[in-house]
Amino acid sequence: MKAPHSPESKIAISEGRRIGVTVRRYLDWVTVTSPKRGRKTATVEDLDARLERIDAQLGTTDTLTRLKLTQQRIEIEAQRDELEQALGETALEEEFVGVASAYAAKNGISYEAWVTVGVSPDILARAGITRGGNVRNGAVAAEEVAAE
Repeated sequence: MKAPHSPESKIAISEGRRIGVTVRRYLDWVTVTSPKRGRKTATVEDLDARLERIDAQLGTTDTLTRLKLTQQRIEIEAQRDELEQALGETALEEEFVGVASAYAAKNGISYEAWVTVGVSPDILARAGITRGGNVRNGAVAAEEVAAE
């Protein structure tokens, strides 16, 4: 029979899970919102301009073209909504910045690995993760998580 975890151990396990969930949520978000290879990332302004061009054409086209333009409008509006939502995810980003160095230290994750999966160098710098593998900020947090 296994010995029950001490209260301190339970807290450490819970904190490790919280950090892991935060990292996973952020990486999922980065994957969804990162630009696709070979394609320029549209801005809200770009999408608004496309919507204006479609609106200008809608009243002057035949019914089949109007149908196609209407579908394009629906798709562009959905893309615009996704982009606006992605731009508003600063809380998730801040939460990631707060735990990334501890996660990296505990799991041996290098700067290069973070960048390869899409994490911006600016975000890594804010998290205290440097190219040389040194953790500037969060070293105490990393040691606490590593003590689990």
